[in-house]
Amino acid sequence: MRVLFAPNPHPSHMAPLVPLAWGLRAAGHEVLLATTRDILVQPTGLHVADIQPGFDMNQARQDLERDHPDLIRELASKPFTEMEGPSFLWARMGAGPIGDGLIDVAQAWRPDLIVYSQLWPAGLVAAAKLGVPAVSHGIGFMRTRDLEDQQFADMADIRERHGVGGIPEIRLTVDVSPESMAESDGWNVRYMPHNGGGEIPRWLLDKPERKRITVTFGTMLLKRVGVEPVRRLVSEAAKVDAEFILALGKVDYDALGPLPRNVKLGGWLPLTAVLQTSDAVVHHAGSGTTFTALHAGIPQMLMPAFADQFANTKAAVDRGGAIEGALHEVTADQLDQLLTDETLVKSARDIRLEMAGMPTPAHLARKLETLVAA
Repeated sequence: MRVLFAPNPHPSHMAPLVPLAWGLRAAGHEVLLATTRDILVQPTGLHVADIQPGFDMNQARQDLERDHPDLIRELASKPFTEMEGPSFLWARMGAGPIGDGLIDVAQAWRPDLIVYSQLWPAGLVAAAKLGVPAVSHGIGFMRTRDLEDQQFADMADIRERHGVGGIPEIRLTVDVSPESMAESDGWNVRYMPHNGGGEIPRWLLDKPERKRITVTFGTMLLKRVGVEPVRRLVSEAAKVDAEFILALGKVDYDALGPLPRNVKLGGWLPLTAVLQTSDAVVHHAGSGTTFTALHAGIPQMLMPAFADQFANTKAAVDRGGAIEGALHEVTADQLDQLLTDETLVKSARDIRLEMAGMPTPAHLARKLETLVAA
């Protein structure tokens, strides 16, 4: 069986698909990852294809701003909590050359099945063109079937160019959410964190001498708001009896000023590895970080700012394994609560055990074979 993976051109949307790709490879199937070059440089160990050589995400965003100025202004004028506007913009991006490129690669490679990342409808259109099953792979707690139906309708131009009529006859959703946190939205699969490869620092292999809290804000947030939220958090961390690891990637650490003795610069670390040695995590509520922390079984403080971060926060807080914070209002009491609140600790551990009992990507790979056999 040949399976084409078509992730949204953003690393956080690609990573959750990689374990299933490897589950299929281990089961003896052929896999091709088809997306843009800036995403293809992320280490996966898979065969890859560039669907639009020279693609530039910044230019693509500028094109959307030019073509849909009213919507862009509307989205900028209010909190980014709803997905209808952004999903329309993803559809319009996918209806352009990047979508044509995906269909071209799919026609050349002739997959038996296409797996695409949630809210990236170019994969749905490609599956419809080839007449093969389409699988929407969830990346978090969002429920997006209706949004994807609308996206498909919003892509009438690319569908007309390629002679695509209706949605594929066989279509399903892969859901990574534990059922205690969200009603199942399709075939469930255990979330297996994929944070890319990389060397693990020697100190990360040792058991910490004191409680450890990791701080991370993903790939986008600090670019938007600067390091001021981190500066506030660091000042409060100095009052807490714990070690803090700043796993922030490429930021101007000098802008934070002198750090307290209990705060350590971690740089960009494989998140799975650092959370396995942590007692709690403070982060931006991105799906990748949220689910990696759930997988690790540790309490979280989530500070949502936009998009699906609010859905992730609500699910984690309602289940009892997390608290919600505000970027500019972190307190030492909240940080201490992550370490001392036994209810938080127990709920986080219970979620980890529940996830461990979910079907593995290898199990799902065998189920996907039945779609092609049908």
